[in-house]
Order: sequence, then structure tokens, then C-alpha cells
Amino acid sequence: MLFTFFGYMVVSMVEMVGWILYLTGSPTFFGWYVSIIGYYGAIVLYAVPVILASMHIAVTLKGKATASPGAYCCFLVAVGGFFWLLNVFVHLSYSEGLLKSISKCVRRDT
Repeated sequence: MLFTFFGYMVVSMVEMVGWILYLTGSPTFFGWYVSIIGYYGAIVLYAVPVILASMHIAVTLKGKATASPGAYCCFLVAVGGFFWLLNVFVHLSYSEGLLKSISKCVRRDT
């Protein structure tokens, strides 16, 4: 859970601050952050908690999800996996268009 918390702080919270800057007329940081840290962070960093929860079920609980934290780990895998796939889809689908839009805005301003 702590890894999920810090992963979302590094990727999503800073992206939100960048988005606010984008709305106020400074799109450069948002474009840079989304295309590098947000893109790879959503793909790699958001997958780590899902992998770790799956490994906990497989290794520590020996594949028995009926043991004590097994249902909680299944919840972490299901919900974390859903949000991981959602964020990967959003970043893969929209980051290129965002960068094109930002490049048009920056060229128009200079």
C-alpha cells in the first residue's frame, strides 16, 4: 500500500500540478512530465504493487488466497490492476496528442 501511495504521489499528484500550470498558460512542464515521468511511471511504477501483491499470494501464502491476508491481496491485485491498465491506456492514447497540442501553443506564443 505504501508503494502505491508514493507511486501515485510521484506520478499523478505532480501531473495534477503540471495540469494546473498548463491551464494557467505554462504548458511546457506538463508536456515534459507527462511524456517522460508520467508515461513510464504509469507503465512501470503502477504495475509494481500489483506484481508484489501477486507475489505475496504466490510465495508467502503458497497460492492459497483463503489464508489471512489473501482476500486483501486479491483486492489489491484486482483494483490496482484495473487502475494500472486505465492509466496505461490514458497515457498511451493521449500523451502524443497532448504533446502536439503543447507544441502548437508554444510555437504560437513565441
